[in-house]
Amino acid sequence: MRVALDMEKLQMIIYYANSIRMSAARREELHRVVLQGILVGEVDLDLLFSDAPQLTATNIRTFLRSYVEAGGNEGEVRAQELYDAYVEWCGDMAEPSETVSTFGRYLREIGIRKIKRADANYYRLPAGTEEDDG
Repeated sequence: MRVALDMEKLQMIIYYANSIRMSAARREELHRVVLQGILVGEVDLDLLFSDAPQLTATNIRTFLRSYVEAGGNEGEVRAQELYDAYVEWCGDMAEPSETVSTFGRYLREIGIRKIKRADANYYRLPAGTEEDDG
């Protein structure tokens, strides 16, 4: 839905952008939509307030599927090693990566268990693609 962009709406958007925690990729997208809106005098609210967690879930879910299907990657994996592999995968796929916090939160939400040890934190990855259920 496109609406005319006036000063009040612009202030609300700026407040939203500065108050809400979001990934760098989402913030960049928000800035792009706002700048485009300023240039044309209207903003597309569907683009502005799109469902970012759903995009994140798809991105991380796709990575996990490819990581596990690559073979030998199920079982316990160091948390930092898994996140580094995700960031590298995003670079290879020309996709923006999420923050380590968002990545960890998503893994928790889909039931991937985090194991804390003295040397590091680990994630227990399923042998199959259990995360496809969500």
